[in-house]
Order: sequence, then structure tokens, then C-alpha cells
Amino acid sequence: MRIGILGTGGMADALGTQWRRAGHEVLAGGRSGPDSLAEAAEFGTDAVLLALPYPAVVEVAGGLQDALRGRVLVDCANAVAGPDFALTTSGGPSVAERIAAAVPTAHVVKAFNLCHVDVWRLTPPVFEGRPLAVPLCGDDEGALDVVRRLVRDAGCEPLYAGGVERAGLVEATAALLIRLWVGEGADAQAIAPPVPYAWGDSGQVTAPDRDLLLPAPQPVQQVDPVGRDRVDPQADQAAQGAGRVGGPDRDEVAVPVDAFGEGAIDQ
Repeated sequence: MRIGILGTGGMADALGTQWRRAGHEVLAGGRSGPDSLAEAAEFGTDAVLLALPYPAVVEVAGGLQDALRGRVLVDCANAVAGPDFALTTSGGPSVAERIAAAVPTAHVVKAFNLCHVDVWRLTPPVFEGRPLAVPLCGDDEGALDVVRRLVRDAGCEPLYAGGVERAGLVEATAALLIRLWVGEGADAQAIAPPVPYAWGDSGQVTAPDRDLLLPAPQPVQQVDPVGRDRVDPQADQAAQGAGRVGGPDRDEVAVPVDAFGEGAIDQ
């Protein structure tokens, strides 16, 4: 595929490197340097990664409407600012929706905004034996298929999270995770139970990408005297700890908060 990247920062370098390794043609352009933003937009006949901070990404995309007509636009921006990592788009359209409004002839897909730039440099991003799942929000199935391939070519697994109207939820999730990781030094995954417990008694998951979250340790069922299924807590200790991400202790790594997605805080 021919992939254009608007921006020449960390996200452009990390994802562009992964895609070049996968055999794609990649051209990154910026406001200065040998290749311009317009040249990168025109180059990306298969996809264009918008690796620019918010709100500049909306303005730049709108100014390149002609070059981006019909393009698949991959939005990795975050609108998080200040010491409390507040979501600056709260109460209004998401970044992805603003881009879609600025370039109505393009196909916007939200992706790659939940992790620190260094995660995207891992080859591949695998934690405790499972590849990283990347939520996608988009309305066009063809565009989603393109981005699914790009996610897999970065060593990750795509996870459909709904249409562009749900991108705000993914962006709010980024604000929450950054606040927990950077602000509190907490393991954000600790707030969510393993899949076998997430659905209560029904245990039914209907999302099309459910298998991407598995395998997870399955609870051991017992039958009590009145015939109701229950979980044996001692036999199910493995499931209790499922989904924990390994890696260095927080104190061992420096975490620049503007390296999550693109534009995590005011530049």
C-alpha cells in the first residue's frame, strides 16, 4: 500500500517504520523539510495517517480537502491537556468527528490513540503472550478493512469499537488511561475484570471481534445444592489475574505525557 503521513514526529516515525517493515511505501511530510504535508496527502492513495496534534490536525486536514478527497484518514490524535489530563473536546464533537466534518469526502477511522509512542515501536507489541488490541471507530467498511490491515502489520489485533460517532468514547478512554498511568502511576488494566467475569451470569459476548480478547482463563463452575452454577474462587485464581500487562516498573521509565497518540497535551 501507499501510505502518506501528515507529520514527522514520534507517531509518524514509529508507525511509519512498522509499515515500511511490512513492505508498504510510506512518505511522511511536515510543514518543513523535503516533503510537504500536501505531498504526503497526495502520496497516500491507500491511507493517510494524521500524525498531528489537536487542534492543528483539524485545520490542516480541512486545508487539504482536495488532496484528501476519497482518502482513508487514520486519526490518532488525543485532545488531552493540563495537569489533570482533561479532555478538551468534552461536551462537543470528538477529534475524529471534527476531522470528518472538515473533510466530508474522506473516510475517517479512529485508531492508535491509546498507547505511548514507544509501544508502537515494539516489534511486535505483545504482552503476556497476547498481541495488543487496537480499537477502531469508522463508518466505511472498506476503510476499516484498510486500517485493520495496518493494525495487523504493526503486530497488533484490530478491535471494532463502532462508528465514528463512538470515537469520542475512545478519546475519553485515552484521557482516563493517561490520568491513571501518568497521574497516579496505576495499572489501568486493573479497573476491568477478565472477559469471563465481565458479562455476569450470561457470559455472552456478541461483538464481532470477541475472539481477539481470548483466550482467557475460564472460570471453574460448580453446582450448589439448589442447582445454581457458581465459580470456585480457589480453582479460578488464574482467571482473577488475567489480562495484566507486563513490562518495566513505572519508576524505571520516563513517561512524556505528550507521547500518547498525537497531541496528548497542549504543545
